[in-house]
Amino acid sequence: MTKRKHDVWLGYLIAIMYFAWLISSMSPFGQATANALSRHVPGWLAMLIWALCPLLAAILMGPIETPAYIWIPLYAVLLSSLVFFAVSFHFHPYFSLCILVIGYFEVYWFIPRWNREHEPK
Repeated sequence: MTKRKHDVWLGYLIAIMYFAWLISSMSPFGQATANALSRHVPGWLAMLIWALCPLLAAILMGPIETPAYIWIPLYAVLLSSLVFFAVSFHFHPYFSLCILVIGYFEVYWFIPRWNREHEPK
């Protein structure tokens, strides 16, 4: 799979997950899921898992070429770590929002700049 096609699929995946997260967080099912997860997952662990998102995004979207057998499981880990935002926000709202802002800053400013600097000339 080419890098360009890989980035397009990643963009669709991020958009779909974002809208699914927004819809589910507003529903009673989303609140019940967050409450159920918060009973079983400690707040510090949910925060640590949520903090892995910017690191995984840098690995997956950066200029480093990774084979498919590595980035497919990393996408699964990235998507599963996004689930822990609700639990993390329940215990640590300010840190969770800081990680969210760092993630957006990284995805929309840092990684495109990093990719432009590493393009072959």
